[in-house]
Amino acid sequence: LYGRPLFSIDSAKYVLSWFFGTLKPKPDSKVETREQFLARIEEARKFFEGHDPDARIVLVTHSIFINFFVGQMCSDS
Repeated sequence: LYGRPLFSIDSAKYVLSWFFGTLKPKPDSKVETREQFLARIEEARKFFEGHDPDARIVLVTHSIFINFFVGQMCSDS
C-alpha cells in the first residue's frame, strides 16, 4: 500500500482481505498474511513464557504488533 492514501478503496480491500485471511501475496512479496502475523505473535509469546517470571525483558516494536500481542497474551486463543 505504499503510495496509497490510508483511507482509500485499495487500503480497505487490503485490510479486509488480510483480516478475513483471503490475502494472497505474491511469492517474492514482503507482505505478511494474517496467519503469518499471528504465528509471529505466538512465537514471541513462547519466547517470553520461556524466561523466568522475574526476568526483565525489553520488547521494542510498533504499536500494531504490541496491541495484537497484548490481546493474545490476555486471551487463551
